[in-house]
Amino acid sequence: MSQRLPEFIEPYRLADNQRILKGQLSISNMKRLASLLADNAGNVDIELAFAVDETGQANAKGKVHTQVRMQCQRCMKTMEVPVDSKVSLAFVATEEQVQNLPSHYEPFLVEEETSLSELVEDEIILALPAVPLHEPEQCLVQEQHRGYVKDMTAESEAEGNKSRPNPFAVLEKLRKKD
Repeated sequence: MSQRLPEFIEPYRLADNQRILKGQLSISNMKRLASLLADNAGNVDIELAFAVDETGQANAKGKVHTQVRMQCQRCMKTMEVPVDSKVSLAFVATEEQVQNLPSHYEPFLVEEETSLSELVEDEIILALPAVPLHEPEQCLVQEQHRGYVKDMTAESEAEGNKSRPNPFAVLEKLRKKD
């Protein structure tokens, strides 16, 4: 069941009460994420279950799903990028706690209250590709490149075996002088 999500959460209290947050957040409210995207339209579907594990560690597990539009770095056209991220966060207050975390948790440094939007925004940013690219068969530049390579191959075959001057011939002459 989807619910209205709070702007700020108290992660430790939610974990103590074993709360589940499920709903949508607007991408337009995520300024750092929006700066990486072609536009800030759309929503993020979230489902987070807060709990305290057997070691007493407050945590949140769940998933984050959205579809964002980014610019392909090969052809510079807009492309759809799906984001499906599994979340396994441990709430910590100090660096020492970070060092003692089990490896299946990602640390999330919090104070008493934190922004739910920022927590989700961090997860999405980490899940985005470092260099967004279309699939090769979908990218316009790739098709242009294939055409260019075909043209270049045809030209070189047409030239046949014409001998070209060796660009390193000058170095060979210098080596022989010594």
